[in-house]
Amino acid sequence: MEIQHDSHDLNLSTMHVHLDHDNCLETVILRGPTLQVRALADRIIAERGVRHGQLNLVAVDLDIKFHRHGHVHSRPKT
Repeated sequence: MEIQHDSHDLNLSTMHVHLDHDNCLETVILRGPTLQVRALADRIIAERGVRHGQLNLVAVDLDIKFHRHGHVHSRPKT
């Protein structure tokens, strides 16, 4: 959790599911530059207690629009 808090700018969403008494499944959705996303995923996967980890990258071509309040609206280019 601390790693995710340290990289809050890349972390869009996390889902944590209890599979049974001893096992959980966590899915983390990240968005950002590929090198930063890979580095964060590698840090999470290397944590003690993580049994299986996999990074799935989805490349998108974004047309980024900045809203007047400073946050980003992004849509795929058409």
